[in-house]
Amino acid sequence: MIRDVSGVKKARDLEAELNDRKVDLIKADLDAAYTFASIACQANDGNKRMRNRKNARKGYDTVLHFLTTAKLTQGEAAEIDKGIARLKQALVELGEISPH
Repeated sequence: MIRDVSGVKKARDLEAELNDRKVDLIKADLDAAYTFASIACQANDGNKRMRNRKNARKGYDTVLHFLTTAKLTQGEAAEIDKGIARLKQALVELGEISPH
């Protein structure tokens, strides 16, 4: 019996590529969410503050969702954990999430 090794390799390569894009998405969402949180913190207009606070929260929730299936290196995990902590602190200051 001949095995299709090239098909297995292609599937593994695609899986690795998908994971890499997922990690990129997580990092981009973290950056965008923190930007929204920063804008909300500095906003004097109540509507602008609320809109950006909600966008920051949506980004936070998206990051947590995709983290459940992402395979991270130690370096990626450390970088993302740092970004989540920074974003969470901003969301706590905005009253969007509790500090616990």
